[in-house]
Amino acid sequence: LYIHGHSVGGTNPSLVEAMSLKSCCVVYNVSYNIETTENKALYFKSSNELLDILNSYENNYIDTKKYANDLYEIAKRRYIWNTIINKYKILFQ
Repeated sequence: LYIHGHSVGGTNPSLVEAMSLKSCCVVYNVSYNIETTENKALYFKSSNELLDILNSYENNYIDTKKYANDLYEIAKRRYIWNTIINKYKILFQ
């Protein structure tokens, strides 16, 4: 379980790394985090919402493998160097 509490910035490398490690990600609910995770993570906006997610996790109410696998597939598709390099090549042509 990876908790990502960043509330400012853009695509965060630590979030992408957690996704690539097949972690179930609990992510602060802001637009760029939702975009990075393609709305496939667990989101919180307040400490109470985070506590609810952690309690659900502790009681095995969350299918962490599904979240982890979905996020891994996103990372594999969007955040590997070959994909990034090819997008830059297209951009600069």
